[in-house]
Amino acid sequence: MLKKKQRVSKELFKEVFKKSKTLSSNHLSFRFYRETAVFRSKFSFIVSKNISKKATIRNLLKRRGYSIIKQNLKKIKNSYIGFFSFKKGAEILPFGQIKAEVEALLRKSQIKVD
Repeated sequence: MLKKKQRVSKELFKEVFKKSKTLSSNHLSFRFYRETAVFRSKFSFIVSKNISKKATIRNLLKRRGYSIIKQNLKKIKNSYIGFFSFKKGAEILPFGQIKAEVEALLRKSQIKVD
């Protein structure tokens, strides 16, 4: 799990929604925004009840997402705020496929440096 400092707070969600750019893959959509101030990038994962009615499955998807971001933190540029939304069908994906999609979206948005 990411530290609280590196997760997007509820207050920032509305601001990011207004100013953000959107990218998507088969099972994820990614909204991101670059701030002018310099700070460690912040990320969050959203899993709707439409994906799964069970909280355990929604929490599992969030934990997997946060662990992928944590593994890639050293390769991610500073000053970005972003959040990933899971789409229908993501609840049955294996960890490797979720990881590939998250990393592909980070590269596509040019937030991750390889």
